Amino acid sequence: MPKTSHQLLTVVEAAARTGRKVSTWRRDILLRRIPYVKLGRSVRIPVEVVDRLIRDGWREAVASGDVVSPIATSSPEGTAWRSEGGSHGSL
Repeated sequence: MPKTSHQLLTVVEAAARTGRKVSTWRRDILLRRIPYVKLGRSVRIPVEVVDRLIRDGWREAVASGDVVSPIATSSPEGTAWRSEGGSHGSL
């Protein structure tokens, strides 16, 4: 990860900025899923990591007729998919 800023966030600040639970951030740090900075006993998360998480999770809105949603099935294949807004009837 390129180090473009020295701005670091606490776990609580990262949680407030993203809406994720503090425990989720701590788990990701523990499992080393995200880069972090250890300062003595304190842990800080680079602001770029938080911004990248938000950017990578961004999804554009789609027209209501284009929405695809999962349908739980008992088939061995697992989840089936169907298009919303079609003439498939209601479930």
